Amino acid sequence: MKDLNCVQLIGHLGADPSVMYTDVGTARTTFSVATSRHWTDAGGRAQTETEWSRCVSWGQLAEIGAEYLHQGSRVYVQGHLHTACWQDADTNAPCSSVEIVVET
Repeated sequence: MKDLNCVQLIGHLGADPSVMYTDVGTARTTFSVATSRHWTDAGGRAQTETEWSRCVSWGQLAEIGAEYLHQGSRVYVQGHLHTACWQDADTNAPCSSVEIVVET
């Protein structure tokens, strides 16, 4: 059986997307999606937990997202998990962050 790396989210944008362009002109848009889970605890009290997911899109999809998405927009994203790694500019410590590379 092959491995599967697939993420689907329906949620709301926490802020307007941020778009930048690479040296060769490829658009890269980043945004965060909030998804909330609701349940009732053992004492009968309503509970909510919100998870924030960092998303990145590339190319034409990134340009469309930057134009039409805004803070509070309800979105559906589908993509795969990717771990971005870099070194901290001040301390040279290794850093990493998991992000969703948006495909649709």
